[in-house]
Amino acid sequence: MSIDFKMRGDDSGKVVDEEVLEWSVEIREGVLEWSVEIREGVLERSVDIREGVLEWSVDIREGVLEWSVAIREGVLEWSVEIREGVFEWSVDIRDDDAINVDDEVWGSVEVDLASCQPVI
Repeated sequence: MSIDFKMRGDDSGKVVDEEVLEWSVEIREGVLEWSVEIREGVLERSVDIREGVLEWSVDIREGVLEWSVAIREGVLEWSVEIREGVFEWSVDIRDDDAINVDDEVWGSVEVDLASCQPVI
């Protein structure tokens, strides 16, 4: 089953700008794929839920990119955040085969997007 639709408005039902808000919902073989896009650079979000796992989401607000990927069993595997030209990256890995269950691996780096150089 596939459902695709577009609407104009916001959560309260008020009409916002013409062709600003777009919704797309697709259900295929029990998988919900949902995306919402507000075009004026304010919000873009896409969610793919398979067997209760949030695969990824993207949230863009006023030029700020916040991107978190693969939340499985309450563990955030990695995220990307871009604020005011600074790239920040963090990772939390919990894998029985790779490391001890009690261990957490965190890494972060900041990169100046203008020069593509790490911020030290």
